[in-house]
Amino acid sequence: MIKKADLKRSDHQRHAQTTSRDPARYLTAPDLRARGWTDKLILDHLGAPDTLKTNPYYLSGPKMRLWSAERATQIETTIQTSLDLVLSRRGARSRSALAAADRKRQAVIDEATAQVTIDFDRWSLERLVNAALAQRDGEGDWADDATKKRWAVNFARHHLTSYDLVRHDHAGQIGVHNAAEAVRNVVLESIALRWPEMADEARRQKR
Repeated sequence: MIKKADLKRSDHQRHAQTTSRDPARYLTAPDLRARGWTDKLILDHLGAPDTLKTNPYYLSGPKMRLWSAERATQIETTIQTSLDLVLSRRGARSRSALAAADRKRQAVIDEATAQVTIDFDRWSLERLVNAALAQRDGEGDWADDATKKRWAVNFARHHLTSYDLVRHDHAGQIGVHNAAEAVRNVVLESIALRWPEMADEARRQKR
């Protein structure tokens, strides 16, 4: 004996076959999940898919399951509370994940800035500028004061602090870009305080 539910399903399947060329009429499982459906809700309220379609991105793979958008929308009016609850829980998990990522990011920043070492004690301004110019193979003969200051600040940052080492040690970690920026700013502020003549250039290089 053919059950009424089977006849209803057959009607849906015949309708699907005649309209399968119109993608707007159907929803995939990911489409439904984005609207709050879970696998259990799909099974309990929609049942088997209304039609199947070859996956255009994976031709040899299993066919895509499609449910009638019209039928899903009608059912949603009766289970909206359940759908809202699912979406709410997903949002809470997302916010929790973001908060955890923020904590990890801040921990990396705190650790990186705490690891910075600075060795400015024996470096006068004259010695710093001369050391920076010595690396330029005579380019200092034409450089203006602003350029010389930039070279001096860069020399201090790369050669008189652990700036590069700390950045290398934290490569690949969550928040590494934020940590690198924080370390850079700590070092540049230290340069500005040690050599007030370089303060404008050091602070200009902050990010």
